Amino acid sequence: MYYNKAILIGFVGSDPSVHYSQRGNCQASLRLATTVPGYTKRDGTQIPDRTEWHTVVLFGALAQFVEQWVRKGSHLLVEGEIRYNSYTDRQGKTQSRTEIWADKATFVDRPKQRTTSAPRERNAGRERHTTGQLSEQTDREETQA
Repeated sequence: MYYNKAILIGFVGSDPSVHYSQRGNCQASLRLATTVPGYTKRDGTQIPDRTEWHTVVLFGALAQFVEQWVRKGSHLLVEGEIRYNSYTDRQGKTQSRTEIWADKATFVDRPKQRTTSAPRERNAGRERHTTGQLSEQTDREETQA
C-alpha cells in the first residue's frame, strides 16, 4: 500500500491566483507559510523560528471557495497530495517545483500569541511552545462530524 498525504496549517502569503479555462473549469493557487517555533537547547543555544513556503493548487469547487473567501493573511488547514513538477523556462533551463494539490481547505482559528510562560512539550527531540489551539480545533471538528 502507498500513501501520499500532506496536512498543513498556515497563513496565506498573498491573495490567491485564480484562473478559469475556456471550458469554465476553475483553478486556484496560493502560497501558504508554515512556521516551526524556535526553541532553546539544553546548552543554551537559541534555535530561531523556521518558516517554510508551500505552493498549494486547488481545482473546481474548492478553487471557487478560495476565490470567494480566502485572502492574504487567512489562516488555513490544507490537506492534499504532494506533487513534483518540472518544466523548461524561457532560458531553456529545466526547473522543478513541489506543489500540494489540495482536496480540502478549511479556515482555522488564529493561534494564540506565544508567551514565555507557555507550557513546553517534547516533540521529536525538540522543545516547542504549545498553546492547545490545534487540539481544540480538532476536538471541535470531531464533535461536528
